[in-house]
Amino acid sequence: MSPILNVYNPVKIQDGVFYSKVILNDEDIIIQVKKNKVILDKTNNKALLDIDSKTRKDIAWIGEEVIKETSKNSESWFGKNISLDDCKTLYRDCIDDKKLKCFYDENSNFYENKNDSIEHSNLPDEMLGIAIIKCCVIIFTKTAFYVRWEISQFKIKTNCEEKLNLIEYSIRDLEEHNISIEDFNIENRLKEKLKNISLF
Repeated sequence: MSPILNVYNPVKIQDGVFYSKVILNDEDIIIQVKKNKVILDKTNNKALLDIDSKTRKDIAWIGEEVIKETSKNSESWFGKNISLDDCKTLYRDCIDDKKLKCFYDENSNFYENKNDSIEHSNLPDEMLGIAIIKCCVIIFTKTAFYVRWEISQFKIKTNCEEKLNLIEYSIRDLEEHNISIEDFNIENRLKEKLKNISLF
C-alpha cells in the first residue's frame, strides 16, 4: 500500500503563525539517518545534518505531499484558494546542498553510548554520528511555510538493532542501516518547542 500523508488543520501559535501536525500512515514520521556529520548552531538551536540520497528522497517526497495538501486545503484553512504553483513558491525547502536544516531542543538526546547522554553545553559544534530525526510539524507564516524537522536522538560515532522508541535509547548501531518512511513507529510529543518560531 502506498504511504498516506495526513496533515492536521492548522492551529494558531501567534498572530500570523500557525502549525499543523503531519503524520504518515497514522504514525509519527521518524527516520534514522546513516552515520554522518552534524553542525550545531547553539545560539539558535539549529543544526545542519548531512543526509544520504535515500533520506533526501524521502524528505523531498514529504515536502511535495505537504505542498499538495496545503494547496488542496488552503480555502478551508486560510479562507482563500492558493494554487499549487503558488504553494511551491511559498514553500521553503529544508534541504540545502545535501544537508538537512533542522532543529534540536531540550528534548533532543545526544549520546556517547547507550547509557551516557551528553549535556548540550558540552557538545562540540561539529561531530560525526547517527541521528534519529522527527518530522514534527508544518509551520505556516504570512509569507512562507516549511516542514520543521528535529533531532530526537544523536549518537556520536557508533554501531546498532531493535524498534525505535524515543522514550528510551533507540538508535540502531549499524552505520549502514537507514530507516526510511516505510518504517515509522513512535509516540507523540510537540507543542512547547514551537515557542520561538523562525524561518531558515
